[in-house]
Amino acid sequence: MTHHPLTTATKTGPCSLKCSPAGLFTCICLIVATCVFTAAVAAGTDNSPQDESTLPVRALLVPVVETTLSSRMAGRITAINVREGEPFKEDQPLVKFDCEIQRSHLRKSQAKLNAAKKTHESNLQLQSYQSIGGLEVELSAADVQTASADVAIIRAELKRCQINAPFSGRVIEILAHPHESVSEHQPLLAILNDKELELQLYIPSWWLSWLQTGDDFTVRIDETGKSYPAKVIRLGARVDPASQSLAITARIEGNYTELLAGMSGVARFNVPDRP
Repeated sequence: MTHHPLTTATKTGPCSLKCSPAGLFTCICLIVATCVFTAAVAAGTDNSPQDESTLPVRALLVPVVETTLSSRMAGRITAINVREGEPFKEDQPLVKFDCEIQRSHLRKSQAKLNAAKKTHESNLQLQSYQSIGGLEVELSAADVQTASADVAIIRAELKRCQINAPFSGRVIEILAHPHESVSEHQPLLAILNDKELELQLYIPSWWLSWLQTGDDFTVRIDETGKSYPAKVIRLGARVDPASQSLAITARIEGNYTELLAGMSGVARFNVPDRP
């Protein structure tokens, strides 16, 4: 037969009714600790649906688009036009490089292209007078195409001298500095789209018996102290067998400028009783 901790401690424990005052105090502390531990274990092992339906579900705000912009060329940075936390618009210049050498190459290539065009035009005129053969005309035409390709290559290289914002958002972190020489593919800026945020949540797997995409709920964000309407937009593809939980994605309905990526809170669903 299993005895209650209080009965066991009184009858068989190190302290009894004949304990000294100091021993009695120690005995009481042990009894209280045992009772608290037993209650905690009982609460932690109670997996009934009723308790699950009243547990808070933590939610985390994450950006839909987050990326790190890297250098597309090796060179020296001349300017970084944003600071950490600042907003920016799509196609706004964020980083500029020193590209004087590339611009000089472009002018040189354009000069060669102009010369090749004039030579080809002259050959066409000479051909009309039957002064040169068709081979010379074809070769001069090829020279024009080659020079034109060289100009296109250098213009493409010049586009790498400036990094524009791929979307509107905010700067998370600046990873380089003006006047710094960087290598190709070196990370420069971490950015995110702060206008499109999603909620990540983990729910008990048995909620799949009733939870569906499109269900509404409310979430209270800790940092703002406000509650917001939200909607489930995507269910996870796999249940974690260890925790019997499922990742789901939701979206807050409406635009709230005070919300930032990384904020978290408590989501509350109207959970029906499980039969």
